[in-house]
Amino acid sequence: LRARDVVAKIGNLHGQKFTSFVLQAILSEHGLKSKPECCWKATEGVLVKYSHDVVAFIKRLSKVEVEAAVTGYKSRMKKRQRRRGAVA
Repeated sequence: LRARDVVAKIGNLHGQKFTSFVLQAILSEHGLKSKPECCWKATEGVLVKYSHDVVAFIKRLSKVEVEAAVTGYKSRMKKRQRRRGAVA
């Protein structure tokens, strides 16, 4: 599945619309992109596909786990942004 297909298959999670940002947060927090059984990357590095197991994994997460992933991801992105700003 492509990322947009994962988002479409989940639709809503714990009463909230499931977005690509939430997907990226969960993928990052749980290291799913580095697990070959969950994620396939083309050798050219452009195409990324996810297994149906990713959908099942995400649906099993509790609301607290999803919120923690989003909070952690936002924090990492802010730190990354600050580092880039300091270098420029």
